[in-house]
Amino acid sequence: VAAKHLSLVGCDAVPIGIGVPSDNGTGALFPWAADYDLRAYRGGVRSDGVAAMWEVVESSPVPVALIEIGPHTNAAALLARYPRAASRVQIFAM
Repeated sequence: VAAKHLSLVGCDAVPIGIGVPSDNGTGALFPWAADYDLRAYRGGVRSDGVAAMWEVVESSPVPVALIEIGPHTNAAALLARYPRAASRVQIFAM
């Protein structure tokens, strides 16, 4: 979903990561994004989005703002896998 959206608005140089599976099935936007080929995404797709988030957090000299617009499974996984992230991330959930 993110790759298709970013491509449509001309921001497909932004790297993205695959999040953890959730129990909400494929999500409401899956049918809209089902035809998008991730291999065509220019910004790069990380298979472990949680590890990618931690790399950003760990390398930042200042706290990182994490803005969540969907289920909180990835933020929960970040905090579970990398407990030090709790003091280095400001989470804003919608």
